[in-house]
Amino acid sequence: MRRLYLCLDDRLSEAVEAEAKKKGIPPASLVVSNLEDLYLKEEAIDYEALLKTIMDEAQNMPLNQPFLLADLPSFSKLIITSSAKAHVSSSPVRARIGKSFNAAVRAEKVPNIIRAVRENGKLLNRGGVAMYVRVSGQVL
Repeated sequence: MRRLYLCLDDRLSEAVEAEAKKKGIPPASLVVSNLEDLYLKEEAIDYEALLKTIMDEAQNMPLNQPFLLADLPSFSKLIITSSAKAHVSSSPVRARIGKSFNAAVRAEKVPNIIRAVRENGKLLNRGGVAMYVRVSGQVL
């Protein structure tokens, strides 16, 4: 996967950031999704649909029990299928979805899901991977 640096004028940058914030995803994910839709329509991964599926599945996790995104069925199944479709390894796809999910959690776009924390207040990770917890509310 290659890195591309873009310079956006303030007006465009603000528009991209506002749309990304509204969707609860990082601006870079929004730009990549739009570029894929424009240039690779037949091969594009629908990251928004994958993210929504993961967000929905998180609502079914047991209350107050930390979990990894890998504990959600779609994170394993759909990502591998989607990465084959996009001709990329699954690692960048997983990283992108994970980053988008984390951004959505921080933006409170995922009801009742927060980052899991230790008793000392530090974020809980397993092997460097973020853990989350469903804290209250009902299954949607």
